[in-house]
Amino acid sequence: TDPIFIDGNGDNVKTSLRASFIEVNGELEMHGGFIANGNNESGSSAPILIRDGGKFIMNGGRITSNKNISYIKKPDNSWLGAMHATGGVYIEEGGKFTLEAGSIDNNTARVGGVFLGNFGSTSGSNKKPAEFIMNGGYIANNKMSTHEGMDSRENQGGGVNVNSNSKFIFINGIIAGNESHHGGGITVNDNYVFDYSY
Repeated sequence: TDPIFIDGNGDNVKTSLRASFIEVNGELEMHGGFIANGNNESGSSAPILIRDGGKFIMNGGRITSNKNISYIKKPDNSWLGAMHATGGVYIEEGGKFTLEAGSIDNNTARVGGVFLGNFGSTSGSNKKPAEFIMNGGYIANNKMSTHEGMDSRENQGGGVNVNSNSKFIFINGIIAGNESHHGGGITVNDNYVFDYSY
């Protein structure tokens, strides 16, 4: 029941590591403290990454002020933010996150707060869905990432991004003040339609 304190001090991390601070393969409970000031430039990553079979229960504390800003340059020299870059918690297929209390706030990424599921097609996947249960707490004031020359319309889910093969159960809590071009609070995407126009 001891609190967790991790301060990245804003130092830049640009590696192939998908978890800036914590990779959850077993079970983790957070009862207070903070996970803050991470600065990761690796795509498909987040401060906390929950792997297939991993479980994370947050009963207090904050995941705050993290940046996950990863870009690739397209052939026309414009910039595209990495789809999976997440400012708070990333839940892979088969992973489970329960938010009972505490706050995921003031993070900046393509997905500001919580990403769950598989961004690509799940055709033929035999994995269990990624699961996020929100029974309290706050997901607030998370913002989309920006970059000169990047189309902000590519940002999806300031608060929560619910992708294919995933399940989001909202029971209680507050999702407020988040910003993104698509779904400032919540974005839901099944990935069955890839070609679209604005």
